[in-house]
Parts: sequence; C-alpha cells; structure tokens
Amino acid sequence: MSVSSIYVLHGIQTPNSFYSQIEDSRPSPRVQAVLQYGSGYPQPLFKGFVGFKPEITFRTTQLATLLAETGLLGANLSGGNTDLIFRNVTDLGSRDATSATTGIRLRMENAMMYVKSISASHQGRATAEVRLCGIYDGTNPPIIPTGSVAITGTPSAAEYFGLGPVEINSTTLDGVQDMSIDLGTETYERGSASDIFDTFIAIKQINPKVTIRGLATEPWTTYGLTGTQLTALACFLRKVNNKATGGLAYVANATAQHIAFGATAGTIVVDDTQAGGNSEAMTGLILDLIAPSTTAGALTISTASAIT
Repeated sequence: MSVSSIYVLHGIQTPNSFYSQIEDSRPSPRVQAVLQYGSGYPQPLFKGFVGFKPEITFRTTQLATLLAETGLLGANLSGGNTDLIFRNVTDLGSRDATSATTGIRLRMENAMMYVKSISASHQGRATAEVRLCGIYDGTNPPIIPTGSVAITGTPSAAEYFGLGPVEINSTTLDGVQDMSIDLGTETYERGSASDIFDTFIAIKQINPKVTIRGLATEPWTTYGLTGTQLTALACFLRKVNNKATGGLAYVANATAQHIAFGATAGTIVVDDTQAGGNSEAMTGLILDLIAPSTTAGALTISTASAIT
C-alpha cells in the first residue's frame, strides 16, 4: 500500500482575522450516541446517533489578535464564514500552490469563538486554548466539509509572548515562574424537537481564576492561611522581538505592545508549596476574580499595553 496524500494545517480564517500560529487544532463532530441491550444479553444490539455538537478547538500563540477579537465573553462570527483550512503536501516537493484546488476546508457559517484559558511561563511561550462552536441555521450543518478548494489566507508568525511581571494588591510578586488564566466559561447549547444540531449557543456565565506559581514563600505570611481580599491585580504577557528584524530579546517595557490583564475584586489564597530534597520551593496562589459591579468586568484585557 502507498501514501497518496498528506495534509498540513494552513490556518483558521474568521470574518476578521487569519490565525496561522496554531500549535494544535481538533475539529470534531462530537457524536452523541445511544446503546440498547436486550434483557440479560451482555452485548449491545442497537446503536443510534441522536445528536451532534460540532466544534473546533485549537491552541494558538497569536494572542494579541485573538484577544482583540474575542475579548472576555467571546465573539459572534456569524457576520461571515469561519474556515479551518488544510493544505496538501506535494509528493517529491513541499506544498501545493495556494491556487491549486487541492485544499480541504471545514466551514462554519454561524460560529461563536471564545477563549477557554491562557497559560504562560518564564522564558516560555504564552498560549491560549480556544473553542469554535456553530449552530444549525435550518439548512446548513454547523460544519460544512468541502474538498478540492483553493487555499486562502497568508501564514504569518509575528506574535510571540512570554510571562511578564505580576502585581498583586500593588506589590510585585517575586520569582514568578508560570501563570494561567482559566475563564471558566459555560455555555447554553440548545436544540429542540430532537433536531440533531443545536440552534442556539450563547455564553451562560464565566468564573475567571488566575493561578500563579513562583519561588517566593512569603505568600504564606502575606496572605495567611485563610487568604485575603484582592483589591488590585496587574499581570502582563511580555512581547518577544523578532531577532530577524533586529531589537533586543523583548520589546521595551514602555512600548505599548504587551498584553495586560487587570482585576479589582476577588480573593487570594495560597494553594500549596512543593519542596523536597535540594529542589527549590514552589508556592502556588489562586486568585478567584469577581466583577466589582454590574458595569465592570471581573477581568480587563488590553492587547496594546506598556508594562508599568
């Protein structure tokens, strides 16, 4: 047997942006099946499909573009098509031309996109976990697969961020090694009358949580065993310079190209401290964020910020 074709991910095109800094993508029909057994018989005699909740999840380092598009509560992408595109690899060559009709496209005509979580580490790369979900419009399924298409969108790699400083209650936290932000997003996903696809999707609620791990053990004495109130949070993702175009390793702090997250209400508790042998002690903090009012968000996001 031979290999006739290999495909690589080309990117995701939304109505507003093209995402090509994708480390992992996973389109799935998310089949909902039922099994039926006969009385006393140990093997299934019936299997049926009663629903599908198609989605595309992906992980990306293209954070400034992503967060500008989704914000805190996601983006309605129904104003145009959202395409996941695969490009054909040329046998005895590299890639087929973009004009060649050899690509594969998975299209969402009524999509919603939201960020699930963001993680960053010291001298590492910051990444976001993202979900694209779609609804049935009465004619077209949430994902429409099409083969033999030309490739659209130009790949780029211009955004790379690492962990920046973290300031809690106006004090900079020493020795931070990694940080993650879990938005805790829950959605309404509803259909009716045993339609196999959902016809309604919306954000139900979020529950933002920031987890930080670092070398400092002072949080035990600063925040105490039972934790304390969060009144101010400022944490940054530091933008990396492309050395191919010059500049230092990181963009200067005063340049408004970094990503900033802020909060003004919530709780701070020590998670735990891991230590043993001659390994350095690592202490974790959990910050649960709340909205200070009904007119302000639990977490603010700026994709063009200076580091202060």
